[in-house]
Parts: sequence; structure tokens; C-alpha cells
Amino acid sequence: MFTVDNLYDHVSKDVPTYPPFSIGDITLENPARFLTTHEVKQTTRNQTICEIGLVEEDLDLERASRAVNHLMHLYPFLSYGVQFDAEHKWMRYLPQEVHTYNLAFEETPLSSFDEIGNYVAAATDVLHSQKLSHWSAVKVGVPELPTVRAGLVFKVYHCLMDGVAIMQLLKKFNELYVSASELLEIPSPIQVTNFRSIMSCQPDFQSSQQPLKKSALNLSKLTGQFKEENQFGSKLKYLDQIGVLCHHYRPEQICRVPGVQYSFSLYSLYITQLVAYMYFNKDLASTEDYVCPVVDLRRDIQLLQSGRYPCIDVNKILGQSALPCLLVSKGNQETSVQQIANQMQKQFEMSKTSSEMKWQQIAQNEVGPSSFKLNLDILMCSNIGKMDLGVGPLAHMIGFSSAHHIWDKPILYPANSVHSGKFGVFVFEGDYKLYSKDQQRKNDRVFIEMNRIIIEKGAENVTVSDIVKLYESVWK
Repeated sequence: MFTVDNLYDHVSKDVPTYPPFSIGDITLENPARFLTTHEVKQTTRNQTICEIGLVEEDLDLERASRAVNHLMHLYPFLSYGVQFDAEHKWMRYLPQEVHTYNLAFEETPLSSFDEIGNYVAAATDVLHSQKLSHWSAVKVGVPELPTVRAGLVFKVYHCLMDGVAIMQLLKKFNELYVSASELLEIPSPIQVTNFRSIMSCQPDFQSSQQPLKKSALNLSKLTGQFKEENQFGSKLKYLDQIGVLCHHYRPEQICRVPGVQYSFSLYSLYITQLVAYMYFNKDLASTEDYVCPVVDLRRDIQLLQSGRYPCIDVNKILGQSALPCLLVSKGNQETSVQQIANQMQKQFEMSKTSSEMKWQQIAQNEVGPSSFKLNLDILMCSNIGKMDLGVGPLAHMIGFSSAHHIWDKPILYPANSVHSGKFGVFVFEGDYKLYSKDQQRKNDRVFIEMNRIIIEKGAENVTVSDIVKLYESVWK
């Protein structure tokens, strides 16, 4: 059996970005297929993601166990391991017997967000080369969430899933938990491909993440780097008043960037405000370029089913009603709002991109986008209604993930939000530079004023530097 250390030592800094074999050798229909380049580089550092489904009622552990085991059979990939292929000098997935769970509450309940953070920080303790995912149950008694009684915890390597996919998995758990008939027999496996979105093998993508680390560290004020003894010392606390993230703007206050889909118009506004704040707050030097990824949840499944993206089997993506698509904006202070919107529109059209990028570029890279959902809470408003856990015992979802540039030590992203099927999205921040309510109001003022300027001057005539000046006038 491989150990974590020697398994991941097979991939080193000297390994080329592209696999040492033809990209055509990777087929999603082969359960023992090679990992993609992106997955290998993530797995190198044991990146993990942990989501906790929060329960507001008495959780029937026997029934929960049956629902979890049903999920494991539905999606056998959750039980796969990883092994090194010496002949091809690359890693393959290792199909193996499906894990069976008999859930019981862990001895120590979680009574604060500090304890939740420390609990999640040890996620790698149960994950190794032969076990890439794990379920557990824990009692929760956090004062800030008085109605929450328990949590169903799911831990997994980033190479298998992302936060959006786990949300869909927990939603499926809810469906199974409340449906007695579906638990009467073990299902035949219907999911033989990787339901994690696949990152295209772009040779420069990983290096493009380097500027992101500085921005992420400065913006989110993370809890620090991983330490050898796994003591992260994460410090989290809720805002004084937990509020639903639901900013309401009148339609006439939101400008529409011409020539692009509405969602891309909206994202271009968020990106403009975000990077303007980064320059204003000296997170980026005035002469430094920015790199800002954003994840767009595409709900146009009919486009996939009609053959626009023939390489995607919609029925094998965890039954999602939306697919995550990674879009990246690159620029500087002189980049206009129109250029940002055009960048995303062009990436999405992807019909004339290189063969490597065309190869399943519908993707999600939680490393980049997760860092940009912190502090500037306005960025999260477009997710309202898309993070639905359905009906069942799991009422909310809170998550953590590890992240890093490839050859740096990993850092732990504390969860900054609770996705709730009942209330929308709650937001809290790390125990560092908390925005005051006055500063939050100023963020809103910047957003509204930015839209007014764009409506008056046109998106092609408003640049990031204009919004930096707006911050300088508003943020006094």
C-alpha cells in the first residue's frame, strides 16, 4: 500500500505541465484512467476540501448511514484511491471496493467556530492514497447558530470534487434521506466518470495563480500556513449580527455591459470593484497586473444536451442543474469594464481555442475563486438561489478548503459563508481585519456609484483606475 509521502513524491517540480503521454489516452469512460495534469498538481500537496451539512433536527444516524452508503454506490468514484503508474510515470485512479459507513456521533461536540476550524484542519488525517473521501457525524452547539444540532461532515481531496459538486452531493443526500423507497436496495452504479469538473491542461494556468496568492493573503487575511503538526490555530468568529447576504438593488441601478450575456456583465462589475479595491488597499502595486478568476454557474443545461459541448455527459455530473465554468480576467488599472466582460464572453465561447483548452474546459478551480469571495461581500450576491440544498435534514452548508500555489506550502481557507436553503447566504470573516458596518455601507455606495458612472460614460470608457479613484473619494 502506498503511503501519502511516497505517493505524492512521484510528482515533482520538474514534471512538465503536460502529461508524458497523449492527452487522448485520458478517457472519462475508463475508471482506472490517468489523472489530469491539474488533478496531479493539486494532489501533490494533498489539497482537501471539507463541507459540513448543518442539521436543525434530530438526525437519524441509521437512516443517514443508509443514505450515505446509497450515495457511495451511486457514485463509486468517492471510494477510489490513487496509484502511481511506473510505466507512464503518472498517476491513475484506483477503483476499489465501495466503503460502507455506520455513522455514529464523534465523542467531542463542536461548540464554537474555533473548534470547527480546528476540526476541519485535521481533514487529511483520514484521507490517504487509498481513501480519498470520508463521511462522519458530529454534534454541533455553536451559540451563533442556536437552531443547529448536528453536522454531517464530508471530506475529500480537491482532485475529486469542488465545493459546488459537494453541495449537489449533500442535496442528493437530503433527497435520499427523505425518500424511503430509494433506500430499499443498493443501486447499480450510474456514475462511472469523474463528477468533478475537469481542468483543461493549460501550460501557463498554474503559473498564473502566483499573483493570486498575494492577493488572497492580503484580502482574506488567512489563518496562516500549514504547520508540520497540523495545528492551524484557525481563529474564526461571526460578525456581530449575522445577516442574510441579500443586497437589493433597483434594476435601474445596475448597468448592462453591451455585447455580452447578462451574467458576464454582472461578473465584470464585481471583478472591476474587487480589483479596484485591491489596488486602492495596496494589495496590488499600481503597476502590477491582476489575475482574477470567477466561477460562473451555467444553468443552460439544454445547451449541453443539444451538443454544444459534446464532450460532457450531463447525466454523469451528479445530476446538477448547473455546471461550473471557470473564467479568468487578466489586466491592470487601465483595463476597461467592457474589456473584462469581453474576456469572459470570449473564454466561454471557446470554439476556436487550442485543442488542450477545448478538452473539457468546463471547469472549476476552487483554489482561485474561493479567495475572492471574502470581505467584499457584494461578490456573493449573484449566488443567491443557486446554492439550494433542497428539502431534508441538511439545512445549511459550511465549508473549508486548503489552497496554495503549486510549490508553496498550503494555506487553509476558512469558510467565509454558510449556504442555506432556507435563508440564502450568511457571511462571516476571519478574526483579522473585520469590516465595520460603515465600511460595508461604503462598499455598497461604491458599487452603486460605479454603476451610475458606467451608465453615463459607457463600459468601454470606464477603467479599473476610475473605480480606484472612486474608492479614494468614498472610503475616507
